[in-house]
Amino acid sequence: MSTEGAIVDFPQVIDGHPGPAASGEWLDSVDPATGMVWARVPASAATDVDAAVAAAQGAFPAWWGLPALARAAHLRRIAEVLSDTTHLLAEIETRDNGRCNICGGDPLRRPAPRSAATAIVTKCEEREGDR
Repeated sequence: MSTEGAIVDFPQVIDGHPGPAASGEWLDSVDPATGMVWARVPASAATDVDAAVAAAQGAFPAWWGLPALARAAHLRRIAEVLSDTTHLLAEIETRDNGRCNICGGDPLRRPAPRSAATAIVTKCEEREGDR
């Protein structure tokens, strides 16, 4: 991640648009190893949740209208991105919570998330014939 000394802003994403909370307020993430703020996240509130729910509800008809195989392809891509960025996610988790990402048994390296995504994709592919 290489953000020594820099504070990273992680925006919320609503309806495909990254940005701050509606209030403009941020929460600091303190690296427990250094005691220093290393990142900020939006201080999201009910207004932000309502906007996210409305965006999801608005997107649902188009998502549901896709053939199951097309939805499965999107889910497979999400699983691939998560798999390809596991090291980055582990580094973020370590800086945020002080968890050692080189310790054995790192849950981000376990196959469960990928297996779950694969199971969903497989189920979608199996049901394609049902539509």
